[in-house]
Amino acid sequence: MAQVYTFGYQQRHPEWAGDPWTEYTEPCQRDFGTPMPTFAQMLRSNPRATVEHMRWNLKLLPSGLQLLLFDVHSGSFSPDYQRITPDPAPANCYSTAAGVLVVMGLLLAWRRRRWWWDNWFRSRAAGWAAMLAIVAVASLVVPTERPRPSYLFGVGVILMALVATCGFVVLATIFRRRPGAGRLAERFMPIGMLILPAVIHSPYAAGTPELARRSQMAYHELLPFENSIKQGRGILLEEAFADAFKNYLGEGKGSFLGYSTLQERKPGEKLPAFLNREGVSFFRVNEACWAQLEADEPGCVRDLIDNGASTGWWLVAFEDTQWRWLLFRRAPVGPAASVAPPWRATSTAKGFFPPPAAALFSGLRPVSGLGSAELVGVQFDPKVVRCGLWPGTRLVPRNPAPGKYRLIVKGVAAAEGQLITVLLDGQLVGRCEWPGITSDDVHAMTVPLDLSAGDHEILLRYAVSARYDRAVLFQELRLLSDLE
Repeated sequence: MAQVYTFGYQQRHPEWAGDPWTEYTEPCQRDFGTPMPTFAQMLRSNPRATVEHMRWNLKLLPSGLQLLLFDVHSGSFSPDYQRITPDPAPANCYSTAAGVLVVMGLLLAWRRRRWWWDNWFRSRAAGWAAMLAIVAVASLVVPTERPRPSYLFGVGVILMALVATCGFVVLATIFRRRPGAGRLAERFMPIGMLILPAVIHSPYAAGTPELARRSQMAYHELLPFENSIKQGRGILLEEAFADAFKNYLGEGKGSFLGYSTLQERKPGEKLPAFLNREGVSFFRVNEACWAQLEADEPGCVRDLIDNGASTGWWLVAFEDTQWRWLLFRRAPVGPAASVAPPWRATSTAKGFFPPPAAALFSGLRPVSGLGSAELVGVQFDPKVVRCGLWPGTRLVPRNPAPGKYRLIVKGVAAAEGQLITVLLDGQLVGRCEWPGITSDDVHAMTVPLDLSAGDHEILLRYAVSARYDRAVLFQELRLLSDLE
């Protein structure tokens, strides 16, 4: 309950700037006398704070149900742990339409309750009773935890069944009174089914078609190795593809890892050694991954292309198009070790060079709050970005000599009204407002830094965030000496 309580406490008291996932002990110790209270301990030690916690969760319930059914919500605060921007217009429209349909259906069913019971509900009563049993669990989860949609999937099935049944009652009543309406509905129903997808809210963000094309391309690249993948060998590829490919390619088997795994590399560890340690058999490198690797260890991907065979890695495929990628495969062991790969692409890829974005994320080692490199839409230039995550990004200079440096920051805010505060070793050294959130609202700032000998930490602190704690999309984030 500690993290759950602290997350809700932060929503109610935004002045508390701690991390509810790692710094929950302080508010829990203060309010309940223990750093990790159970719900019973919360209720005994501080009933008032516990009731406030439950009331807050119940207040979030309408937004939670909207998000569960329509993937949008109208409340000021997200009912999920992720920060989901409200969209009141479609959320209220869908909620009103569903509510009116349910009320009309219940009233009409009640007016002819004997007939509906004998002809429809009696034979389905056991099914409704089984579904309604889920509500007993949800009635405890919502006030104690929160109305997070992923906690209420069973309730979502019940609500969808309720709306559909009430719609059936309304239509059946209309058709009974006006038989011609049924024939009219048969004619116009196909037209309505074609129009409906065009007018309802889409749960997919802009740019999804590009992601779908890249996903399809990656799928076909790996398809020839489907049998090896099913044998449980590790695949390292884009974060967005990992879960889906495990089902489509691996049929639930195998280990599919996202690029965030690269952050587990030990200082000074060579890329082939890291891949072997993680049990990776296939490694798909896109521009974003290449840029991130190049910033951490310049030349490591180039070395894997030119000399990978000597370390047990083959380059088996690549493409130099709008979305550049490389596919490496670990050489087999045993009798098959002497067999050449089915297609050797190394000589053809000699002209491959690191993407331009590789130099834009150099000189700094991320400690926390900086996402993996990602590919974004072609409207961005460069199209490789890294996300600054709320509440802040911690960075460490990569072995700089004492002297004067420039911290170059360029990108787009992920939330309106963004304010970035830059601190060096806890001291304020810069501040900049980034109000816009479109690809045209690219902002940049240069912060002069005077680094003495020894270790230093740079903190970029963000005022606001958007969905998934994203605060800023960095197109450039690097540390340069004044001599460069």
